[in-house]
Amino acid sequence: MMRPEGLVHSLHTTRTAPNESDVAHTHEVLHGEETMAFADAGYTGVEKRDEIVQAQAAGAIHSDIKWRVASRRSTITNMTEGVRRSSDKNS
Repeated sequence: MMRPEGLVHSLHTTRTAPNESDVAHTHEVLHGEETMAFADAGYTGVEKRDEIVQAQAAGAIHSDIKWRVASRRSTITNMTEGVRRSSDKNS
């Protein structure tokens, strides 16, 4: 997660079981002041996770976080040619 200065404020490095996803620990790295969070495609659907919904209900994190999650590669590959797909190729 990034601070306004563009610096990462936290990093989750605890080892997890091979069958446990990183997205399950998202609520642990949020400090509660975020209004926007950026994540890779592995975090698709993070805003619907029980851990996130419960943390928001408890007031531990903002309920209006703007999640910016990267598109999965298969989503980009399956797109028809156009401006959005072209912009991804240039990234």
